[in-house]
Amino acid sequence: MIRSVCFAVLTILFFVFPAAAQYGLRCDGTRYLQPVFDSISVSTVQFGKNKGPAGDSITLRMDVYQPAGDPAAARPAIVLAFGGVFITGDRTQLRPLALEFARRGYVVSSIDYRIWPFFVLGFPDSADIVDISVKAMGDMKAAVRYMKAAADQYRIDTSLVFSGGVSSGSITALISAYLDPADSVQPYLKEVIEQNGGLEGSSNPATLSFSSRVRGVLNLSGAMLDLSWLDEGEPILASIHGTADDFVPYAYGLAAGLVHLYGSSLIHPALEDKKIKNQLISVPGGGHSNIYDEPRFLPYTDSFIQVAARLFHPIVCGEVSTRLREQQVQTAGFYPNPATDHIQLILKDNRPPQYLRITDAMGRSVEFIGGGSRIDFLPGRLSPGLYVLELIYEGNRRERGKLMIK
Repeated sequence: MIRSVCFAVLTILFFVFPAAAQYGLRCDGTRYLQPVFDSISVSTVQFGKNKGPAGDSITLRMDVYQPAGDPAAARPAIVLAFGGVFITGDRTQLRPLALEFARRGYVVSSIDYRIWPFFVLGFPDSADIVDISVKAMGDMKAAVRYMKAAADQYRIDTSLVFSGGVSSGSITALISAYLDPADSVQPYLKEVIEQNGGLEGSSNPATLSFSSRVRGVLNLSGAMLDLSWLDEGEPILASIHGTADDFVPYAYGLAAGLVHLYGSSLIHPALEDKKIKNQLISVPGGGHSNIYDEPRFLPYTDSFIQVAARLFHPIVCGEVSTRLREQQVQTAGFYPNPATDHIQLILKDNRPPQYLRITDAMGRSVEFIGGGSRIDFLPGRLSPGLYVLELIYEGNRRERGKLMIK
């Protein structure tokens, strides 16, 4: 059970990307990639209501995080859902993650969704979990539609809304993003969906004229019920998942002893098959919740923020041409950062660089071992401190980044 998600801000060197001229302030090479706002305003608003599993009326609220003093007229938004096995948790849980993206210039909402009333109805069985997850999907879709309906109030670009969550919140986000009317579902699930108002749910009928489609998803220790729901052209995905997660499977297995699910390590190859952009940060030996609060795993969670920001950036700022990509220096993707004895490169199109160099503060080259995506440092050759990583790809495309050695 995850109670909090803590992310330390990375010191990453980002180089200039082409700005989207029609938005002016949208993309300046820093905004949306690294924190640029110190002050964040938070307000709470009701986005819907519905009946809970016990028949009581549930008011659904969200906390909306906005960068204070932001003059941008049209901003991307992210809708986040907390974790807690669908039986516990609340919208304040994801405050650290909401702040990370709000400081980068996003409008972020951390939402309520209906959970199982354990103290009223007892421990849920597998059928109860399926039902409550469908209810949660309807609540998340209502939250996405609400953000689009309130676009003028929050200065949101309705074409740039993303979603995400942790654990059960991530399962909710994945179902909401990838299950659509054309997908095949088992009869029992189809019946549950119909009983809960269809795929859009019934938590805010007033916003049904707005689309609940999102452009991308943040998946923190989540999973999916059916990989066949993944189709070409669907939202991109950034994930982090512990390889030793015994609660929500990293591969395939029984989640919380209740429902069989496909974890992140299987979701991402399925996305590759459908040519959907995605990145997965696998945390070696990491469990379900300890990857978010144990210091030894923080470099991976830090790297996840970097990876997700980089993955979303081309959509938010507009795809740049091949010619510009070759001429400009871009940010090198790798993790963990800070590192100790190795780093893993995040390769575009799985193509390794033609040349790789690591230099210290004096410009001296550092020896390393590796020729693919993993770079191992020679024992005793790297002192703690700041280094520069430079990658050169075919066509003279270059990437650079700051590497911290601890």
